[in-house]
Amino acid sequence: MSRSGGMETLKSKVIIAVLIFVIFMINSQACFCKVSPGVILATDEFPPYSFYLDGQLKGIAVDIVKALIDKAGSSADISVLPWKRALNLSKTREMMLFPFTRLPYREKSFQWIGPIMVDSFVFAVRSSEKRAFESVEDFRDVSVGTNRGTPTTRHLQELGFDSLQVVTAENLNAKKLLIGDRIDAWYSSYLILRYTLKIGGFNEEMIRIAYKDMDVEMYIAASLTVPDEIVAQWQHNLNEMKENGKYQEILYESIAEWERLYQYP
Repeated sequence: MSRSGGMETLKSKVIIAVLIFVIFMINSQACFCKVSPGVILATDEFPPYSFYLDGQLKGIAVDIVKALIDKAGSSADISVLPWKRALNLSKTREMMLFPFTRLPYREKSFQWIGPIMVDSFVFAVRSSEKRAFESVEDFRDVSVGTNRGTPTTRHLQELGFDSLQVVTAENLNAKKLLIGDRIDAWYSSYLILRYTLKIGGFNEEMIRIAYKDMDVEMYIAASLTVPDEIVAQWQHNLNEMKENGKYQEILYESIAEWERLYQYP
């Protein structure tokens, strides 16, 4: 074999080796980004974070997670499950639950991807209410409405509020505060409160935020059995979306959409 022929053969082998390496890396990266087939992505209806509209799953958190699914190159579907069932399943199955408020009592039970959004726990009163409220303590002597099974209710109970007016849906708190005058204050997350007012046909000017209690970060909570590399890649993808402005764009468009859908009468 001539020297030139040997060089050509060597070049061909190098090219083939490089192509094989590139194909391997592409396939490896694709597998690394995707959700494992056994992982269940789940949410419940928590408007405006996640809710059905005309048979389609929408919401601020849903839009962000869908973007993360697309970025991962995955075809994963989002399951809508009763929250209690989803929490029970997460103990034995590979689950990724959202939107999930990151609170101390939950910290060690999950792996955390996020935050995917931030909201605030607030006390709302009627706009005609003249009293000034300067701390959580100022609400101990008034009737406060909360929603059963939510982090807001649990938070106040942990602070020793033992006479809360607990209901099964936020719209009942809106009615009790604004129609029946049966509670003096409504404790909820700010975005849920605004959404509830809009969908119920109440003008936001009917209430005022008397006190902002705390900011809360919401995450995707992954079961401890979800592979570390999936959690790390999803966090990396979310960070990238925040850095390039895609995250902020989704957040703005999602909030603007539900505000257009639910105009005041």
